[in-house]
Amino acid sequence: MAKITEDSYVKYARARDPYASPELLEELSYDADEGVVWEVAGNLSTPVHVLVRLSKHPALRVRWTVAVNDNTPVETLIGLASDRCYDVRRGVEENANTPPLVKLWLTSDYSKSMTLEEFLEYTGAKQ
Repeated sequence: MAKITEDSYVKYARARDPYASPELLEELSYDADEGVVWEVAGNLSTPVHVLVRLSKHPALRVRWTVAVNDNTPVETLIGLASDRCYDVRRGVEENANTPPLVKLWLTSDYSKSMTLEEFLEYTGAKQ
């Protein structure tokens, strides 16, 4: 983790600012300080393409924050539903925009016996 400096506090504040410009949030999403990136992932003003990229971030807390962000696209939530980390999958389950069948898969034994793609084919949701 990066050493927190006065400059870090400014970046954290800018990353969580709901009025931050999309360009600034995109720039901060590449910051070396994972905490700054985490704040960007949770900002409802973060551009969708940045959320999509951050959904593949190596840090669990960044992916989880993308999973619970109300502006994360459904396609990205579906991808995160198969994340290797249980907490990220729970975040997808908690997101109001997650499709009902994906939530059903996440909360049932189906997720232990078949992939999400297999489940969607099984239910006829994916042709």
